[in-house]
Amino acid sequence: MDLYDLPMCEHRFRAMGSAFSIWLLHDDAPLAEDLLYQAQALIERAEVRMTRFSATSELSRLNRAAGAWTVLSRPMWQVVGRALHLARETGGLFDPTVLTAMLAAGYDRSFDQIGSGAVNCGTTMQRATGQWQSIACDAARHAVLLPAGVGLDLGGIAKGFTAEQVVNFLSQWGPCLVDAGGDLTAGDAPGNYPG
Repeated sequence: MDLYDLPMCEHRFRAMGSAFSIWLLHDDAPLAEDLLYQAQALIERAEVRMTRFSATSELSRLNRAAGAWTVLSRPMWQVVGRALHLARETGGLFDPTVLTAMLAAGYDRSFDQIGSGAVNCGTTMQRATGQWQSIACDAARHAVLLPAGVGLDLGGIAKGFTAEQVVNFLSQWGPCLVDAGGDLTAGDAPGNYPG
């Protein structure tokens, strides 16, 4: 079967404060539909784990434990590690320790809950001061020690990481694309597909 003869299956939903669209080319539409729902479940599990807007998330638990070592799940360890790597690579231009500044600016709930049209002039922005450099990591235990008073916001990097995980999963089945709120991640086709 030619690649251009394959039906394109699409699934749209909201997660991580964004509109998601996922496309998969596959000749078995019922299987493709099931795979797209599995991809949505993967995204929803990541959101439950990495959101700062739920008191029960792993990220919220880590932020509350600042000042003490916290053992992380593998996905959370990977995202925190990637965030700290990017902070080092950019000299702190990317700084995952901006939570305090975000809260001071009034970003204390998801965009879905904030709505539009509100103007807030009563707060001042706090400067992120490179507190990422003070975070200790224990790779053997997948443990992190945030200094007291430091909190992480992993929003964008968690969404990108999750989109990559979805593409890695779906690429086993066919060419795919994930649109995570306007950020696109494309998957290579399996070896039996051209391109």
